[in-house]
Amino acid sequence: MRPELERFVEHTAEGMRESAIVMTLFSEKYKKGLDSLIQFSLAVMMDKPIFLLVPEGVEVPERLRRIADGIEFFRLEDKASLHEASRRLIAKAREQSLIE
Repeated sequence: MRPELERFVEHTAEGMRESAIVMTLFSEKYKKGLDSLIQFSLAVMMDKPIFLLVPEGVEVPERLRRIADGIEFFRLEDKASLHEASRRLIAKAREQSLIE
């Protein structure tokens, strides 16, 4: 299993290397998924700004709140709410001069 995991980590890191920020959907499944945990760990280790889209009702751990560069909540069944939350996070990243 380790060789497969190493390939996944290398592939994921390669894709993240060019990204200015990491924006992710932080759901209950995300908190438990192996691939999600690896992606999050890579974002931290690569010192990438972290922006979270969080469905209302999902608890964000306090330490994660402290390290996240932006957190926006949205209503899960409302695509417009998700779009608005995404827009607000992108605006925050621009305000911080992380993206153009």
